[in-house]
Amino acid sequence: LIGVLYLLRTWLLRGRRQTVVGTWDCGYIRPETSMQYSSSSFAEPITELFTPVLRTEKHGPEVTGFFPRETRFSTHTSDVALEKMFRRIFLFVDRAITPLRRFQHGKIHGYLLYIAVTLIVLLIWKA
Repeated sequence: LIGVLYLLRTWLLRGRRQTVVGTWDCGYIRPETSMQYSSSSFAEPITELFTPVLRTEKHGPEVTGFFPRETRFSTHTSDVALEKMFRRIFLFVDRAITPLRRFQHGKIHGYLLYIAVTLIVLLIWKA
């Protein structure tokens, strides 16, 4: 049956010009990197839901019409937990530990002295 269909197709198309084209691809014949989904595309519904908390910044004009000209659009959502909480905690810890940095000088003899003094203090404390 396959052979008969092949011969029939060949006989019907004899003398006609045949061209090879791609199937319909919704207008994406040559995809570019700008057409790819990004992490923003997947996270957009959630960031839109929490807009009052996250304060997502949108940059670029609104796209209008059926055939808009080339334009650029970007969004930026800052990390609220990092900016409001963790950064302040880390700055506080950094300021609190800064005086201890003088003990970290890179000399092995000093580090061995610290270990020996710590062991002696612990032995005296335990005794």
